Amino acid sequence: MDHLELNFINTMGDAPVSADAYQFSKLNPKEKLVLLGRKYGREWVDWDNVETLFLAIGRDFWPGFTENAEQEQKDMLNALKTMCRSDDFWDDTNVFEKCCLALDSATVIFQIEQPLSPAQCLLGLEVAASIRTDTYDEDVQEYIAKCCKDRGLVYLPGKLNIAQDELDKMKNDINLKEMTKNIWTKVFKVKANELGDIPDIEELELDEDNAADWQVAKLYSIVEYVRQKLGGVEL
Repeated sequence: MDHLELNFINTMGDAPVSADAYQFSKLNPKEKLVLLGRKYGREWVDWDNVETLFLAIGRDFWPGFTENAEQEQKDMLNALKTMCRSDDFWDDTNVFEKCCLALDSATVIFQIEQPLSPAQCLLGLEVAASIRTDTYDEDVQEYIAKCCKDRGLVYLPGKLNIAQDELDKMKNDINLKEMTKNIWTKVFKVKANELGDIPDIEELELDEDNAADWQVAKLYSIVEYVRQKLGGVEL
């Protein structure tokens, strides 16, 4: 996929390279991308067999990686490789689902459906944006919308916003959506698809009995989860 421009190649100075197995295991997906890019350029993306990548990591970062690393570590690397090599993450709901799970260090079971949480969807969207800029197939947008609807969300800010139109087609509560959007944008003083500094949840003075406030609190927890996972979030 030589035609693909991989964004992470241009940000390789943003994270440290560690030769320590413990540190490697603690790197988040974005940091792993930077580490692999600094060590191997984009060469590792083109290796046909993921085992070649595992062997290289065992040689350069984590002795015995192939034999001793947790499956979650291998699944995460396989997901990153898949996302860098093809359009499947953007076009195929099953690939999107399994990659998002792997990026979250969750157990991946390929034989069954494993619906994502909104936070896992956002995590995948955030990592994907650091790989390259691309558009999502309507089926993937619909999948994200369903995951969010199943968790009771009506308004999808930031990168989740790609699924808002599909969510609105699912008998979404438009009035509640607009109220939530108004509160969200006032609280964070942002445009619909951007997010500034995140205040402390205690500063928001939300009423748990108010439906729109509950929505804002839920969205806040989703953003905070992804921020903790990646060390930051750019909605």
